[in-house]
Amino acid sequence: MRSIPNIMGTAHSRWWREFPASDYFHKVRETYAIQIAVLGLQMAITVLVSRSLGPSGRGLYAVAGAMGALGVRFSTFGLHASNTYYVAKRPDLLATMVGNTLCYGAVGGCSVILLLLSTFYVFPTLAPLHGGMEVLALLWIPVGLLYLLLQNLLVGAGEVRVYNVLELAAKIGTLVLVITLVCLNVATPEDIFAAGLCMLAADVIIALARLRALSGGAFRCSVSLGREAMTVGFRAYLISFFGFLVLRLDLLMVQRILGPYHSGNYSIASAMADYVMVLPTVFATLLFPKVSAIEDLALRLDATRKASWSAAALLVPLAVAASFLAGPAVRIMFGTAYAPAALAFEWLMPGIVFLGVESVAVQFLNSFRFPASVIAVWCCSTLLNIGLNLWAIPAYGINGAAAVSSITYITTSVFIFILIARTLRTAQVAVAS
Repeated sequence: MRSIPNIMGTAHSRWWREFPASDYFHKVRETYAIQIAVLGLQMAITVLVSRSLGPSGRGLYAVAGAMGALGVRFSTFGLHASNTYYVAKRPDLLATMVGNTLCYGAVGGCSVILLLLSTFYVFPTLAPLHGGMEVLALLWIPVGLLYLLLQNLLVGAGEVRVYNVLELAAKIGTLVLVITLVCLNVATPEDIFAAGLCMLAADVIIALARLRALSGGAFRCSVSLGREAMTVGFRAYLISFFGFLVLRLDLLMVQRILGPYHSGNYSIASAMADYVMVLPTVFATLLFPKVSAIEDLALRLDATRKASWSAAALLVPLAVAASFLAGPAVRIMFGTAYAPAALAFEWLMPGIVFLGVESVAVQFLNSFRFPASVIAVWCCSTLLNIGLNLWAIPAYGINGAAAVSSITYITTSVFIFILIARTLRTAQVAVAS
């Protein structure tokens, strides 16, 4: 085996010439361009929702979205990652993976709804929403679960363009529906949330049609493959779920402790931070199937190193510019009622930079079937985030929540980088021996 490069080593001039011309970087550029368009549409939706509903209505809408998204993440049990992993390594398994996904999506999504309903019935004070918004947030779970799993099958199969088109079409359709509701003066949190749910369901149908064409026949189910995928995916599930808790639990805690007005403002700061995270997320999403399919460890490391440095080189200036522009951007797009969101966004940016680079570099570790050490890091990060937020939110409001998030992201990233360095040293010793 050739010598293993340092994943965080100095970039060479040859890399800067060759990497931008690679197929991977071409897909990154194309996907990011589409995602920028998606972000523009999402921003338009966010502005319309925020101005038509006000901070309190926006807060209810955001909490419903967070509740549905947490339900989806909770119910995946890692199949979203194992779908990409297995299809990237074994394209012939596509039809079976789709069949297993459909079976699991229906059973898993409905099981989570029943679990949540039972929990809220026994402990009604735990329910963050009530009435129509609660019903819609619960319905989002099985539909969102299916869409997430099918998305990852498309990425694993190399159908990046279809993945991008579905994202774009969903946002265009949602924007049209929201504009219609606003123009008819019938926009409510329930109606706007339902519009997004309808478009998500349409994307599920289109994704299934494309996957059926790719698989060349009827979908099949395999219990043995399902068990194997669940074994691998459960480790990915723990990483993803704890990571998603860190990213979203603060909004629910703000809602619980401070109320809908503050959660509405904090949701704007979080949404803006999500926009900045799109760039490294694109790098990470496309890198995982690439490195999972590479058997040569040196090539796997080299691909991760190039992607990580490229993401960092683009993310740092983006985050700095976004921090300077946050204040006027919030006032212009959302109005003075949302002015507190700007400072919270600035507090989030240091952590977002670290988290963005980490999300790319960690794909090297994930390609080893999601090691337990990564799970342990995210579990500890979740506990750290909850503990600090219980103190910071009552004392410092949404700025405290944002600062805690940055501290958590930076701490998590440092430990992940340490794990990568340790893995490299172990691999170098193995090569030398």
